[in-house]
Amino acid sequence: MIAARLFGSPTSPFVRKVRVLLLEAGLSEKVCFERIDPRDTTTELRARNPLGKVPTFLCEEGSLFDSGVICEWICDRNIEAGHLLPAGRRWRILTTQALADGLLDAGLLVRQEELREPSARSDTWIAEQTDRMRAAIASLDKDVAWRDSDIDLGQIAVACALGWMNFRLPRIDWETAYPQLAEWFNSIASRPSLVATRPG
Repeated sequence: MIAARLFGSPTSPFVRKVRVLLLEAGLSEKVCFERIDPRDTTTELRARNPLGKVPTFLCEEGSLFDSGVICEWICDRNIEAGHLLPAGRRWRILTTQALADGLLDAGLLVRQEELREPSARSDTWIAEQTDRMRAAIASLDKDVAWRDSDIDLGQIAVACALGWMNFRLPRIDWETAYPQLAEWFNSIASRPSLVATRPG
């Protein structure tokens, strides 16, 4: 991979997923991480991604987004990252990633709603999205096959999602309800790639 650029916020779990993947593949030094506020319409981000969202990845093929597309491209186009999305487990790994991303989507919706004025806030909406989060976490706890192998893209996605939950929505307290999943998370969270990208 020739020199590339990654637009993102250090607190975004989707950006963190890409950064962890790059670190695990030994490719981070080939990518310039450019901290950016996606709400700022004056930055280069809007010219590169019409949605104005992060992460956005600039490489020899142009602008890539979202995080799933970026991670697949990195794994497919760079031999150093191939072990993070091996062909034999590709679809299971991508499905695990999708579950983790869905957990994050629901969590982000809850956080956005909770930041609204109390008079405009929908407790029903918050409850519905919280139920989705809890269902996703329960599924990750019950189906242990996804975490029985060496680290891969799916595990990275889950680690970033659960880390974001602890950072932004600690009231969910999923670790108390699922101690085995918490044990796995605490173990993977000690990896240098996750320590280096920890939000906060």
